[in-house]
Amino acid sequence: MSQISQILVDGESYILPPVSNQHFKSAAVLKTPNKGDWYIYYSLWDFKVGKWKPIKFYTKQLNNSDALKLPIKKRILTGEAILSACNADLSNGIDPKTAKAIAPFSKVTLKDVLEDAADESKVPRLDEAIETFLATKTDTLGGKTGAENKENTAVTYKYFFKAFKDYCVRSKIDNYKVNKYTKQDVFNFMQEYLNAGIWGASTYNSNLGFIKSFFNFFAKRYDFTHYIGNIEDVEVTEETDKFEPFNEVDVKRVFDFLSAEQVIEYPHYRRTLPPNNLIRIIAKTIFYSFLRPSEIRRIKVKHIKRYKQGYFDLSVDITKNKKVASRFKELYIDPILVEEYSNLGWDELISKKECQEYYVFTKDLIPSLDKSSNYQFGKKFSRELDKLDKQASKSDTIFADAKYSLYSLKHSGNIQAYKAGWTIAQLQLQNRHSSEEQTENYLRELKQEINQQPRPPRAAI
Repeated sequence: MSQISQILVDGESYILPPVSNQHFKSAAVLKTPNKGDWYIYYSLWDFKVGKWKPIKFYTKQLNNSDALKLPIKKRILTGEAILSACNADLSNGIDPKTAKAIAPFSKVTLKDVLEDAADESKVPRLDEAIETFLATKTDTLGGKTGAENKENTAVTYKYFFKAFKDYCVRSKIDNYKVNKYTKQDVFNFMQEYLNAGIWGASTYNSNLGFIKSFFNFFAKRYDFTHYIGNIEDVEVTEETDKFEPFNEVDVKRVFDFLSAEQVIEYPHYRRTLPPNNLIRIIAKTIFYSFLRPSEIRRIKVKHIKRYKQGYFDLSVDITKNKKVASRFKELYIDPILVEEYSNLGWDELISKKECQEYYVFTKDLIPSLDKSSNYQFGKKFSRELDKLDKQASKSDTIFADAKYSLYSLKHSGNIQAYKAGWTIAQLQLQNRHSSEEQTENYLRELKQEINQQPRPPRAAI
């Protein structure tokens, strides 16, 4: 039987020993010092903590006045007899010191419990398995994981397994036990979402890790083999490869549209809507600061204290690239953004201690403890582009015909900054990239133009 690292018995979770059917580490030993009491030593597995617990067993038979009067050889023989009885108890799953079962189960032996766990009838079907796995994962998120990231991870797990369940329902395999799903079942599910463009390569690989973890969890618990771990990651391309950059004319067109009132014509009347200030501010923040949408939604009052001096102070829990987060804590804020932010009422919140944890880029741009959803910015921006397409003239770009999104603004902002004179090094710092190659990918449309630029003369050596 393969090793099972954890098991659920009567609603309680237990950690199992390295050798799955062994309650004790090794045979008990008797220590016989010339002075002092004699003890029997052994180690038992602590099923809750998950480590060996040393036991020091004192017995009167070896240390009372009668025992001390015995010749040393007879005392040793008595000790060996007691030791033999101790080892017999250990082999039978009994703690000699307490005379109780070592394993905290209703059955005395761990072997019986493991056999029950491996029983086919115990293997859960998909609904129960997902519920159990999500509960276990939510409980174990901790350590260096902050409360906010813990919540985000739990939500990510939940949405992912909802997608898997929906796929299984459509494929009429939702009533399977978890040990009956094949590598092909999971591969088809993953490919469906990848090919439909719902997931990019990075999301695909992250979700593949989720589902491998799910099947590994139950394979260990119920002792079955699966081949889902053989599904390979897909190659990850830079996010800039997925999106078209806006040209400067189109950027201005988008910004003007987001800044203007919108008039909706009905058969018998017209309706005037105010500008979408949230999406306008988000769009400009991405274009001028290169922050990602997922990072913007995490910005709090405590991060914007120096915005009038032209900086945000970023923390590790904001930055997407955790490997470089500790090196790039200061984000430059363009004067254009400083002017925009000055009208949002931030100044009165910055000095209030009770407001430091408020999210800034929230609904209606009113700072609060409620964070914007993962998809609020991107979907709303796409809807604004759809509206803009309906007003387009024949010479205008039709955004629905190309790969335009909020990330297009990040791409476009890098190009505009480079043309304005920013160096590659400055762009790398602002993007918080770990290499210049990542940054140069934003400038791929300019490679021919850059190559045609005159080279400064070099001094002879």
